[in-house]
Amino acid sequence: MTPDERVLDALRYFRNVGAELHELRKHASLADDGAVGANEVLAALKRAEVEGTVFSVGRKWFVARSSSHVRGPAYPAEWKPEDSWILLAFLYCEPDVTCTLSQIVAVADFIDHAIPTIEEMHGALNRLKSGGLIQVRKGGFAATPKARALFAKVTKRWKRAVQTQRKGLARILVCPCCGIELRRIDWAVTLTRQQYSEAIESYVGVFRKNDERAQHG
Repeated sequence: MTPDERVLDALRYFRNVGAELHELRKHASLADDGAVGANEVLAALKRAEVEGTVFSVGRKWFVARSSSHVRGPAYPAEWKPEDSWILLAFLYCEPDVTCTLSQIVAVADFIDHAIPTIEEMHGALNRLKSGGLIQVRKGGFAATPKARALFAKVTKRWKRAVQTQRKGLARILVCPCCGIELRRIDWAVTLTRQQYSEAIESYVGVFRKNDERAQHG
């Protein structure tokens, strides 16, 4: 195989989780054709990106949904620690209300006193959608009835403290009997750096205005 083919084959394997440059280089170098250099991997990715075969978010690279490179063995999809954090932010929004990305950022900051990175948000949005826990709406997102039913189990079993609820969600997502199985991630929710930067700026802008109002009485 050519270096380009080996890189795409590696990315196909990581299609459910995405992969960083060093991971793709390591996997592509496993073939009998020998090692692939970092510059070769990056050049192959850039060419595939122009063709629309792959895309990147933060440091990670992904296979595009329309790509033909979505078959064969793959690293399994799995829940990540940030998923319960972002899901809880959705669940704190009013039912049947469309939450904007900026609002989700704000609630996530309230929960953990931190703003999710673009990689964390992009990954969580896609895993939660693939698990049927959020739905995409015009202008934003919303938790599904499935997600609220899951949350009802959490609040019934665990205390109502924010971090306890987050831990409860993390545990129930991977529970063998009542959790949510992730079979594949198709990365249907797109999130560009510009979109995310605008969402954060919108949230920070509201925070600044409120702070100014408080200072001036």
